[in-house]
Amino acid sequence: MNLVYPSTILKSIIILLFLAITSPVKAQFYDTVHRPQVSWHEINTRHFRIIYHEGFHETAQRAAQLLEDDYENIQSLIGGNLRNFPVIINGYNDQSNGYVTSFNFRMEVEAPPIGGKILNARTGGHLENLMSHELVHALQFSVRGGYTNLLYIFSPDLGRSVHAFVPGGIIEGYAVYQESQLTEGGGRGNFAPFMHQYYGNLNSRRPWSLASHMTPASYTRPGGRHYIGGYAFTNWFIQTYGEEPLKRSIRSHTIFPFLGYPTNLWYTSKITPWQMSREFQDAMRENEDQRLEAHRLRGATEHQPIATGRLRGPDVHQPRWISETEILYYGRYYNHRTGFWVYDTENDEHRLLFNTFMHESIGYDLDESRENLLYARYSTHPYNENQYIADIHRFNLRDGSTERITEGLRAHAPVHAGRDIYALQTDRHTYRWIKLKNGDESRTEIIHESFPGSIVQVAVHPRNENLVAVIANINGVQGLWLLRMDHISELQHSRDGIIRQSFDEVFTQTPDIAFEGGAVYDAHWHPTQPRLLLSGEHQQTLNLYEYHYTTDRLLQLTHSPYNAMEASYTPSGERIAMVIQHQNYRRLATLDPAQYLNHEVPRNIWQPNLQHLLSATPQPDTLYTSQPYRTGRAWLKPRAVFPTTRIMSARGFNSYGLIIGSADVLRRNSYSLEFTHGRGDTFYDLNYTYAGRYPKIELRSALRPYSPGAPINESTDLYGQERIQSLALPMSWYLDDRAGTSGFFFQPEIQFNESRILLRPTGSSAVLASSDWNSALRARVQASYAHKLRQNMRDAQPNSGFRLYAQSDYDLYTSSDLSPFSGFRAGIQTWVAPLMLQNQSLRLELGIIRQNRFGYNLFSIVHEGFDIAGIGFSSQNLSLFSARYTIPLLHPDRGGYFIPVYLDRVYAVLFTETIGSNFFDDPQTLVGGGLRAQIRFIFNFPIDLGIGFATIPGTSGTNGVLTNF
Repeated sequence: MNLVYPSTILKSIIILLFLAITSPVKAQFYDTVHRPQVSWHEINTRHFRIIYHEGFHETAQRAAQLLEDDYENIQSLIGGNLRNFPVIINGYNDQSNGYVTSFNFRMEVEAPPIGGKILNARTGGHLENLMSHELVHALQFSVRGGYTNLLYIFSPDLGRSVHAFVPGGIIEGYAVYQESQLTEGGGRGNFAPFMHQYYGNLNSRRPWSLASHMTPASYTRPGGRHYIGGYAFTNWFIQTYGEEPLKRSIRSHTIFPFLGYPTNLWYTSKITPWQMSREFQDAMRENEDQRLEAHRLRGATEHQPIATGRLRGPDVHQPRWISETEILYYGRYYNHRTGFWVYDTENDEHRLLFNTFMHESIGYDLDESRENLLYARYSTHPYNENQYIADIHRFNLRDGSTERITEGLRAHAPVHAGRDIYALQTDRHTYRWIKLKNGDESRTEIIHESFPGSIVQVAVHPRNENLVAVIANINGVQGLWLLRMDHISELQHSRDGIIRQSFDEVFTQTPDIAFEGGAVYDAHWHPTQPRLLLSGEHQQTLNLYEYHYTTDRLLQLTHSPYNAMEASYTPSGERIAMVIQHQNYRRLATLDPAQYLNHEVPRNIWQPNLQHLLSATPQPDTLYTSQPYRTGRAWLKPRAVFPTTRIMSARGFNSYGLIIGSADVLRRNSYSLEFTHGRGDTFYDLNYTYAGRYPKIELRSALRPYSPGAPINESTDLYGQERIQSLALPMSWYLDDRAGTSGFFFQPEIQFNESRILLRPTGSSAVLASSDWNSALRARVQASYAHKLRQNMRDAQPNSGFRLYAQSDYDLYTSSDLSPFSGFRAGIQTWVAPLMLQNQSLRLELGIIRQNRFGYNLFSIVHEGFDIAGIGFSSQNLSLFSARYTIPLLHPDRGGYFIPVYLDRVYAVLFTETIGSNFFDDPQTLVGGGLRAQIRFIFNFPIDLGIGFATIPGTSGTNGVLTNF
């Protein structure tokens, strides 16, 4: 998982385009979300408004202190200014992340830690890593200048959205650079799992161009490329030209955003993009050559990755031997399912064992028989958006059965401890150590509450459950402690002649293994010998180490030019399986004893004196006063204002006006209000959504113009007007799905609609005649159900699952002479993948429309390749069958820096559609195909373009198609 910059960045670009061309807007740009029913509080500091819910007071205090401590330092490097800036801390989502959005300008972070090797352990805990990074975004998005100052007066969120044009690599690279400067050895710029992805790419067949460094990766690994490449470029640029040109380029871009960021950086640095690209690439290549040469002189060990055959884009985690010849691992591929895989070393074959997603820590355990696997994955909340809870599951490798062990426990990284299960549990912004006695959730005990430190891993000796290796992070020291559980008690007294220590005492003592300026990961016990295998980060490289704990010796087993990590022994202990960084990928590899480096590491390297760090108990400089959170009325003030227009007559005359919108900071209320005026008439369209309870409530009240059809003659024009009052209750219900998407959507709605037509002289506001208002009270129900939708990384559409959809309308009352309208439309879509390994997939759809008179717009669902004007529907009912087959052709992943057009991929589409009245009476069939390309425009914004053809068999000629295929 990666930290993300503004989640509404696509909305930002859409709204910016409205400054150049005005057009009708029909949607709200401020969304709402369901949150748990919890009590919210806030504390106010000099620059921030920290909003948090019950149980997270300590987290809010720590976040406030970190933000205020870092504020002046980061502001001096970036600029910008924050006052009363909202920072929302939620503790109910285990799938942790953080972001700053320019729309409803705020920061939001999930308090639970981000697991795995994503953030630098030396920075400290979760908040220490997160707050400085997101503060960089917040200050950067507050930089303003030039005409954008005018936007801020009326539309502050729109003004900030000019930063959406800055390349993602600059946005994220600058944040990673700053987080890497604030703490010595901290930040991802000093973190081996992060940087070796970059080193590996430099030695791949297709190293990234400067544009690749700046562009988020959609279909290639690593997914966080713009974080990694952006940091590499930012660090090089500052080391070469200093910080001032980069800082000035951000402000220059706010003044001249449409010149593009590369032009503004050219202006502030006086370095052309071509020279910059050449110097940067040469410098990176030279640095990497020097790094590899120094590594070679120290006696490098090379490891060849295991081939994956037709599987592409391997991302392998935590291999474990289930026999002397078979390796279990968690894997992700471009062209196959994510889940647990087995590699057969004798037959050189990979096979999918179990399709599932996992908790981001990728912690799992096999029992002594190596048949039962404990793992954790996220379960989605039925209706709260963005709430995922970690729970433990058991999978039987023999019969494929699954069992859910916990429900709502928020636990992960399970391990067997005799008949019990140890696991890590979310505890505010840390993890604590718990035990499920006899594997029973109802008998859960807290082993140790490490707050404010955090437990990272617990590994139990396979033959002695009293011997436990614990990896913990205390004040930025991530080390390994070997514990005798029968010698530890929270009660500090002598029992049976043994002096017991408390856990608090243990974790303030020097770890058995710790690297100064490094970290320890991936503890794994030898099955028969007194040895412990681990991954150690030392000198910014991950290598494998073996700890002989009875003789207190540490041996280095690998000296890899790139990361070697996550290793395990065979059942006999004779071989090792591991993960290595190989070019852009994390790949599986094996190691024989003859290949071990077996270099004894000097004790001062792995047992340095870190007592001063472990025993430090920093107290906050200020304890901020808390008060209950109140939504208030301030959110009603417009946050975004932009122009709009609507066609109001048969001859195409328009009304012109503005759309304003806003939302409260917790996204429980939002509105949009459109005002337009034309030919003496004023129109409005008000939409309001409330999500403080389930289901949401959507209210609408509108008086809108529309074009009623062709004009009668040259001297007159027809004007249409409609009044709309509606109430809707949209309800989404998410189903627990271990590897895809399943869920319901249901929306009942009541609408009161009125319409009339006015006759006016052409170009005049005078009314010659007017019809009466025709009114109808309509009940509408919309529903859909998605079942196990799956899509691999390089698929152009889902490859399995199905979706049902339906809509029913019925007029409860109508004032017109026509009979009350009743209609029903429904369909099913299903996806299959006859050639999944080629990422090809087929979508089939069957749909029907039944109505007592024309009420649904049949033309809107008929393929554009048909001659719609010539169809002449003989019945108000319609049947439809379509097929769409997608074939990915290329993934160029290339583009320009100065001219920011970036080609992600090209794929072919073959399609057919058959329509007919009633049950396929008088059917007409269309077939066609074409090419589509996904392009990133201005680095950050994906668009999908296509050109194709369509023809009706048995007729002459073809029609060109641009969109609907």
